Amino acid sequence: MEIPGKIKDLVFQLANDSSIMEIWLIGSRASGNTHAASDWDLLVFSTSEPQATTSRVEGIDVLWKGPSGNVLLEGQPTSFQFEFSDFNWLAVDEGQATYRGRKLNEVPEGIRDASILLHSFIEGKAVCLWQRH
Repeated sequence: MEIPGKIKDLVFQLANDSSIMEIWLIGSRASGNTHAASDWDLLVFSTSEPQATTSRVEGIDVLWKGPSGNVLLEGQPTSFQFEFSDFNWLAVDEGQATYRGRKLNEVPEGIRDASILLHSFIEGKAVCLWQRH
């Protein structure tokens, strides 16, 4: 898999944060089922709890997992945190994992219908891009 420069740059930037232990590629890019509009999804394992921050790079979603098990997507308020246990993370080996993760469903703007599910679950693969040793 070819990793673009903007992903490599972000991984390098994140790796310089001493609280970060691992950076994983998840989503369609890791699972190999991309389409024209596919973004890049990174899962960051940190020794610090996730904080509400702005998104870093357009087209790259960064999920932060803290020691308590809380997960938060950059660009979202802390009220959007969820539990890492929702992922059903299973390490295959040091560089690969499988998971069952949440995917936010797209809801047309202005539509408020309680019958519309805000998220669904997907099966995915993960590839480790960086680990602190």
